[in-house]
Amino acid sequence: MESSSTVLEDGRADLPERILGDWGGSLYPIGSVVAPLWHGYSMWGFEGLMLQLVDRPDLVRYAVERFTHHAVDQVRSAARFGALGIWIEDCMTDMMSTAHLRSFHLPYLRRITDEIRGQGMHSIHYFCGNPAGKWAVLLDTGADALSLEESKKGFTIDVDDVVDRVDGRMTILGNLDAIELLEHGSRDELRAEIGRQIAAGRRNGSRFIMSLGSPVTPGTPVSRVRAYCDLVHELGV
Repeated sequence: MESSSTVLEDGRADLPERILGDWGGSLYPIGSVVAPLWHGYSMWGFEGLMLQLVDRPDLVRYAVERFTHHAVDQVRSAARFGALGIWIEDCMTDMMSTAHLRSFHLPYLRRITDEIRGQGMHSIHYFCGNPAGKWAVLLDTGADALSLEESKKGFTIDVDDVVDRVDGRMTILGNLDAIELLEHGSRDELRAEIGRQIAAGRRNGSRFIMSLGSPVTPGTPVSRVRAYCDLVHELGV
């Protein structure tokens, strides 16, 4: 694993330094890390990780410890590059029990969010999947902000319900439906949903960032993305 000093010494910091020098004053540069337990899927596969949690918990804990060490170093490198925030990608852990999340996931996430805060940055925890039954864990990660998917895959995530649960304890990112509404909805439907989410965000003490629940789909015209951005700026004042 490379250290942040190595990354700086070999010249990989040159480009971000030039970019921030030209546009850094008007941007919010972020880095990203992967939540440690999610790395286990790439090592053992879905079924393999689920079985390892039960059959070989010490091995899983050792692997997660190593992944956390690597994520912390990535955070330090990002800080030295000039990042102001870190996006923590966390997928498929919604299918684990709360007990497993508290044992194999939460302590390591907290080490990462503590490091991010210690480096003077903010953390955004992007939890993919269904948060039902996991809210106590999501509110205990130490992250500055929480980002969730839109309603899909057989579950519902309503921003008003999220606000009621978070109750101002952290910033919430919006979860506008990028798959159906952004690509196919009318401008009036888009305006209504943006307005609804912004109103919900104001109930969270205005600790809210309008956002999408998923990446923009390939079939979405650029004009629709521009309309989305224009409406957010108009309704968010």
